[in-house]
Amino acid sequence: MKTVFITGANRGLGLEFSRQYLAAGNRVIATARNPEDSEGLQALKKEYGEHLSLYPLDVTDANSRAAVSDAVGDRVIHLLINNAGYYGANNPLGKLDEADWSKVFHVNCIGPV
Repeated sequence: MKTVFITGANRGLGLEFSRQYLAAGNRVIATARNPEDSEGLQALKKEYGEHLSLYPLDVTDANSRAAVSDAVGDRVIHLLINNAGYYGANNPLGKLDEADWSKVFHVNCIGPV
């Protein structure tokens, strides 16, 4: 049994990655800013129990990253799917303001590091 760590697991591809890896018999550590608010993650937790660990994680926040690292401890992670991402406030590429670009950069570039 492998352990897969997935960021941005609350919806879309992250949620589906979680579902598929659990269905294949793996353990999943699923993270999102508010995993308790994700109906999909909560349903998977009911179905897969201890094979799914849920942790709140904001990839742009050092304290949040440290808390997840402490919680995961020395468990071996076989695969990291760094799915957390942000594009902006639904504006076309040329219409993003400085604050949007800063958030895009922090979530998509600094967070994964």
